[in-house]
Amino acid sequence: HGSVPLSDGSSGSELGARLATAGECSAHDAFALSFEYSAFVAEAVRGFLSKEGLLEAEVVDLVVSHGQTIGHAPAKGCGWTAQIGDGNALAARLGLPVLW
Repeated sequence: HGSVPLSDGSSGSELGARLATAGECSAHDAFALSFEYSAFVAEAVRGFLSKEGLLEAEVVDLVVSHGQTIGHAPAKGCGWTAQIGDGNALAARLGLPVLW
């Protein structure tokens, strides 16, 4: 188990600020943010797996990512939720299968 905060003054801080307002951005910006978020997650996952010695041991079969909600409006009849995070980009960066 591990976590990487998006608001601790690290490189993720700026990303965290953009994620906080992502529900107000254009579709183009949301797609760009999705790839940036996926790169951040890949770096965090790779760092965690390396720190725990799991990459070197080649014991990881699968990475699971639920993405990041950037908009949520439940309503009767036509509610919606918007998620970002690209499992294919994450898999390519990690060299591991990703369920998303």
